[in-house]
Amino acid sequence: MVSEDASFHGPEHVTDLRNLLDELITRWREGPIEATTPRGKLWTLSRAKLIGGLASSAHRLGHAVALLSDQGMHVETAPTARSVLEHGVTVQWLLAYGDEAVWGVLNEEQRQRRNTVATLKNLGSWQSHAEAQQLIDLVSAEPRYNKSMSDDPARKFNEMCSDLDRGGDCYMQFRVLSSLVHPGIPLAERYIERHEPPEIAIEPRPVTDPIMFLYPTCIGLIWAARAMDTIDSKHPSREWLRGQARRLDIPVELKLSEAGIKRRQQDQRARRLAKHAARQDKAAETTHNGRPPPPLR
Repeated sequence: MVSEDASFHGPEHVTDLRNLLDELITRWREGPIEATTPRGKLWTLSRAKLIGGLASSAHRLGHAVALLSDQGMHVETAPTARSVLEHGVTVQWLLAYGDEAVWGVLNEEQRQRRNTVATLKNLGSWQSHAEAQQLIDLVSAEPRYNKSMSDDPARKFNEMCSDLDRGGDCYMQFRVLSSLVHPGIPLAERYIERHEPPEIAIEPRPVTDPIMFLYPTCIGLIWAARAMDTIDSKHPSREWLRGQARRLDIPVELKLSEAGIKRRQQDQRARRLAKHAARQDKAAETTHNGRPPPPLR
């Protein structure tokens, strides 16, 4: 168990964070995930399933961070720890932004598929593979989804963070971890033992403070678990998650920032106008015994 006086601010609390990571993973595995039920009209099934799938993925990745950390492979945890943080922020954005966020995720997924198909078409050799041709045919036949104001945050993590209070802090941690993810100078330098003459090490220099990986992993899991707990009508982990969030000095939920509220309002207004236009088009094509259709309400 995590000691009750842990504040998680300093190297001496690495053990506390590591224990919290275990507890988060254990609670998730033991929870009645299959019993989760969306709350009436406040939730569409698509958003609930999206949040649930990403929350489960976050905890699976959190387990990978724990395994790597136990082997002393702290630098190697950076890509996975960053992904857990990104998962946690994403499900909180889905939670706060509402059902319009799903359109952004759908549009981004379609954009990625179309880019893959465009690449396949430019590589003639790949088109000889039956699977590649099936993908080209499938994606080419897809109707395009309507654009949404949520397209940008679904595509760019910094835009998503700007939609949320405390999002700047999240993006800063994301960028710090990215320095040990992308193949570049910060990562290469960890394997250089001597510059002149060059001597390259087999293993990286050890990390002096594993908190830089454990902390974002834990907060990502808290946000992922809380998003799932919110759409569970019984909220089985609400109080426990609130307590852990206080001890890590983070909000248990990420609320929309002013920019996020404005974006969502624009999104909702555009969706209402589109629905109204569709109703007008349908009404214009309809006749009632030769008389014009009734006025729209």
